[in-house]
Amino acid sequence: MDPKTRMQFWLAFLAANIVTWIAQFSLWMMPSYFMVLAVLATLSLVLGIIVIVKNQFAKGSLVFVILLLGVGQWWLIELLLMQVLWATRGFAP
Repeated sequence: MDPKTRMQFWLAFLAANIVTWIAQFSLWMMPSYFMVLAVLATLSLVLGIIVIVKNQFAKGSLVFVILLLGVGQWWLIELLLMQVLWATRGFAP
């Protein structure tokens, strides 16, 4: 694969994470807030997998994809941690 195509996937992945991060803080009053975030998270995950596969599982790309997914999808990590804590403390919603 040529470097230009790889760079396009990286930029699409980065853009999806940035849009997710912006949507997290700006769309919170929308009724479909979590649906929009879930679609963006899925898009980021798919693009991240494509980036990893296209870079032939290089360690550097794997680390950067994990870091960017952690930053871009912080809302999901936070939500899952909250559900785990609530469930283990006995006052789950």
